[in-house]
Amino acid sequence: VRAELGANWSSTPVRLEMQATSRNWLGFSDTVTKSVELDKQELEPLPQLSRVGTAARTVQPGQEVELQVRTAMYHLDECAQTTAYISQRWRVAVLWYLWDDATSFWMPLGLTRLTSVGAREPNKAIFPAFSFRPGTTQSFRVTAAFSTTSPGIVLPEVFFNLTVTGADPPVVRILGPHRVSEQCEFDMRTAAIQDGNWPTATADDWIRQWSCVSGPCAGIPALAAANGSYTGESLFVPGQILPAGLYTFSVSVMHKNETTGVHGVANLTLEVLQRGPNPVTVSTPWAADEVLPRQAS
Repeated sequence: VRAELGANWSSTPVRLEMQATSRNWLGFSDTVTKSVELDKQELEPLPQLSRVGTAARTVQPGQEVELQVRTAMYHLDECAQTTAYISQRWRVAVLWYLWDDATSFWMPLGLTRLTSVGAREPNKAIFPAFSFRPGTTQSFRVTAAFSTTSPGIVLPEVFFNLTVTGADPPVVRILGPHRVSEQCEFDMRTAAIQDGNWPTATADDWIRQWSCVSGPCAGIPALAAANGSYTGESLFVPGQILPAGLYTFSVSVMHKNETTGVHGVANLTLEVLQRGPNPVTVSTPWAADEVLPRQAS
């Protein structure tokens, strides 16, 4: 081609059009055509780099993520004027980068907390569950070069984009009585909070906000002092504060480092009686220090 173009070689674009046709045993066929523009600059050889799988995907916060690329190289001995490279030993170096919004810079994965690229499998990056915050997007850039590639050469690159779904609310349950007398004091607290987005959270990592959503609760000291919404590990109600009736208490729970505002809610319905609840009665003959043979009601 260069010989035919002669003096017009540098100013004439050269495009190669390739066509591939596949046919199955039923006689159906499909043809795809690809055009490639020839870069006429004299560049040193570079490895081929391609992405395995889709460029964009959506993942759950608790899902393990695996990204993978594939590298290849041309047989240099089949190309003209490459005798100087044939005897060299080519090793492909694959580099992974994560986009950092704070610095607007591609950070090498080795400089981040995500050190998932191993020496044995540099073409693969594996991130354990909960590596990424819920409701965020993560962008990755991968480049490839030979160990002898000169600095400043534009390297082949591919990109991955991850969308991490929003966090599920924590699962919370209130521990407390369902029936009390007007004279009795009581307290309510939360059972062990379950949240897959914060699997290692301890009891001190949660913010609990208590409220009374139904019933005359204005007399409860903790709620009155906090304008009806009390933040604390538990809610204490002194005796002789609540008149007889039905009450609904609510607690909203959120991790102290949560930035998306996702919180879990639990309710507890309480009946306050003018007198205490019925005492336990034994339905079968029984005497002190004897084993209870059947059931109590």
